[in-house]
Amino acid sequence: MPIKDLGPRLVLASHYPPCGTNVDKAWNGGVHIDSRPVHRLIERVKPLAILRVHVHEFRGVDKLGNTIIVNPGPLINGYYVIIDIDGAVNVGLNKL
Repeated sequence: MPIKDLGPRLVLASHYPPCGTNVDKAWNGGVHIDSRPVHRLIERVKPLAILRVHVHEFRGVDKLGNTIIVNPGPLINGYYVIIDIDGAVNVGLNKL
């Protein structure tokens, strides 16, 4: 099945966040580490959620259209996320 047909059921994992969100900055708060291709992919495919799985700066949750963008933060600091998808996407940012 083509990726464009998976949008309503798709959760993506990405190294970089999409540009234009509040979770797209490095630790110093000023350098954007975003990706325009990821942004375009979200606009085209419209996944349920996208997880930032390597770049851990700016822990948080944001939205791009109806897509939830999640950055759980670094596990080394005890951060993790639980995502419950039951009709809606519910995100719980947690700390050990």
